Amino acid sequence: MSDPSPVDEAASLLEVRPHSVHAHVLLGDWHAAKGDEQTAVYYYRCALQFAEIQDLDDEDVSKARAALARLEAEANSRREARLTKRGLPPSKRSPRLAEALDIAGGRRKLYRQEPTAFTYPGLVATQFFDPTQFHWAPAIEAAAPAIRAELDGLLSTGTEEFRAYVQHQTVAPEANKALLGKKDWSILPLCENGWLVPRIVERCPRTWEAPTSECGNGDHRDGAQWVRLEQSAVVSGAAVLRQ
Repeated sequence: MSDPSPVDEAASLLEVRPHSVHAHVLLGDWHAAKGDEQTAVYYYRCALQFAEIQDLDDEDVSKARAALARLEAEANSRREARLTKRGLPPSKRSPRLAEALDIAGGRRKLYRQEPTAFTYPGLVATQFFDPTQFHWAPAIEAAAPAIRAELDGLLSTGTEEFRAYVQHQTVAPEANKALLGKKDWSILPLCENGWLVPRIVERCPRTWEAPTSECGNGDHRDGAQWVRLEQSAVVSGAAVLRQ
């Protein structure tokens, strides 16, 4: 009896384990051998995504990573040559097109919002905003040394005042069970739910004043807080905002 083909082997694996990394690598290899690079890239990317979820880093993962990098580099080289030939070299591209090409070339990940507690439809999924969009950004940046000094002053007395961020009544506790009640992810509020914490505001006057004096709107300060993350903390699907 002959050995099963890579496609048959992959199909058998996927029936039992739909997220099988090995099955997706087999399919990627098979399509790459056929010259169907676009489909091969799809399967290699799936393999790496599933490997990340399963915390795998074995021979299959290394193979998929290397094959994907090679195919993306080759495709990017061809794409760059075509664009330049048609009068659109890098110097003439808009930031939006440049970002799209970076994603297509594997140099940047596609950013998607993944809310765990509340979804507000229609928001633009922007990974990083350009500081030049905000007139107050330079002044806030200039205040950073003073803000950092105030934080250092707080930390010099210890971290006992910081409390666990993930609690039963806070940010998606079900999505972060491992951190529930733990100080691996902790906060020290200046203002929380509209209530001031005077003793912290008094110790951090520049931190408290900066958003109002530079942004021109005190409402921005509601929710202002220091956030502390231990290196070992794993935060699932939540945005951590640092004041």
